[in-house]
Amino acid sequence: QQQQQQQQFETEYSYDKDAYKTEERPTGNVVAEFAASRVTEFHLPGGDEGSLSKEEGERVRCIGAGFNHSAAVTESNHAWIWGKNTSVQPPPSPTPTTSTNQSNQQPQPSIQHQYTKDDLLDTHSPTLIQGLPLNMPILDISCGSHHTSILLGDGSIYAVGVPTDTTEVRRDGGRPIVDRAVEIVPKGIVEWPVLQFESHFDRTTVVFGDTSGGGDGGGERRVVEVQLWSTEELRGEAVFEPVWVEDLMRKEGRDVEMVHRGWLHTVIVAKDRLEECK
Repeated sequence: QQQQQQQQFETEYSYDKDAYKTEERPTGNVVAEFAASRVTEFHLPGGDEGSLSKEEGERVRCIGAGFNHSAAVTESNHAWIWGKNTSVQPPPSPTPTTSTNQSNQQPQPSIQHQYTKDDLLDTHSPTLIQGLPLNMPILDISCGSHHTSILLGDGSIYAVGVPTDTTEVRRDGGRPIVDRAVEIVPKGIVEWPVLQFESHFDRTTVVFGDTSGGGDGGGERRVVEVQLWSTEELRGEAVFEPVWVEDLMRKEGRDVEMVHRGWLHTVIVAKDRLEECK
């Protein structure tokens, strides 16, 4: 099953390796491909449509790497993305219908563009992520395999990338990628301090809450996970608590410190709550 999933990903997200390859070196029986590029320029939209201003040498505050893409946040409080399948080709403009008898012409229903994987585009230099709230501090950015999540100062989380339900959407001709940031976690769910904000294979995990104690006994450690979905309706119910939280944290009395998720397994680092109180 794992091999079938890997073949499916390689088929759906295949790329021309020669376009990225700079050198081949034998390592035992494996031929490894190495490619490196120095990113020194970040392009901001200019005043005129289509123009760009160059932010050269701007300092990067945080950075992440996904399966075939990268993302970064610079000191100017801008989020950037570049790599494989990070944008969508604009749909073709509708062809106007001409008729010699306009008075008898019936309104024609609009035909929605049927997207395919061929509409996915690569960006080889940092591109500004559009759609984030203005004047809101970006605290962190993290990449899953095919999506990128962004943690903002009010505790909300936005995301771009290939949605979890992308296979079904693409089969139906829907938009194959979310290339403009959408909210996946509204403010009011994530509380401070945030101990871990990390995107994994197909989801983003947030560990938060203070259990240091005090007069009121301290707060509650919480863990939530969220996936990127293609529609607003699905995203409205996307935040969930992992099933293992009930046993590990509430029944066994442990606090989760961090979560690391691979393709088919999850590693959880936890601490005995009684040891913390000693």
